[in-house]
Amino acid sequence: MEQLKAKELPENIKEIKSGNKPTYQLQIKPSDTNQKIYIKQSQNLQELIELNNKITAELPLTTKQLIKYKNKKPTIKSPTVSKYIVRVPNQYGYSYNIRKQGKSFACFKTLEEAERMRDKLVRTGWDESLVEELVIRRETREKYKYIIKTPENKYVVRRKIGDRYITFDSGLRTLEEAVRCRDWWSEHGWDFDTVDLD
Repeated sequence: MEQLKAKELPENIKEIKSGNKPTYQLQIKPSDTNQKIYIKQSQNLQELIELNNKITAELPLTTKQLIKYKNKKPTIKSPTVSKYIVRVPNQYGYSYNIRKQGKSFACFKTLEEAERMRDKLVRTGWDESLVEELVIRRETREKYKYIIKTPENKYVVRRKIGDRYITFDSGLRTLEEAVRCRDWWSEHGWDFDTVDLD
C-alpha cells in the first residue's frame, strides 16, 4: 500500500513518533463521551484502516462496546539496542530496559547506565539483589533531594533553578533539620521574593 500523507489518513487514525518506521494509532470517539479512546497502535497502516472501517460501520458504539476492540498491548515491539537491553518510548523520549527471557530487571534513562547494570548482572549470574540495591538508592536519593552534606558534617539545601545553583539554607546541623528546611522551601515555591524571611 502506498504511503498515505498525514492529511489523507482516515479521521480516527493519526501518525505518531516512535522510532524510525512510521507508527499509527487508532482512536475512536464513543457515543457516551466527547473524548476519543485509544483502540490500537501499529506500524501496519492497512490493518488499522481495516479495523477502523469495521468499527465505524457499527457506530454509534458506547465506551463499553468499543472496549472489545481495544488492544491493551501495542503491536510494536521495542527494538533491542544491545544484548538484553530494549529501547522503550516514553513521554520524555526513550528509556532503556534490561530484560532477560521476558523478565524486566531495571529501567534507565541512558543506554550507558543500562549497559553498566546489565554487565554487573551478567557477572553476578543475574543477582536480583543488585536491582533491589539500585531501587533503594533511587528512593533514598529522591527522599533527600536538594540536600548536600558538607565536609564539615553540616547540611545545605541547594537547588538548580534555570542555569544556576541557588543555596536556600546552609549550616544546618542535622539531616532532619535539612529535610524540614527543604520541605518548607518546596511548599513556598522556592521563591525568595514571595517569602517573608523576617
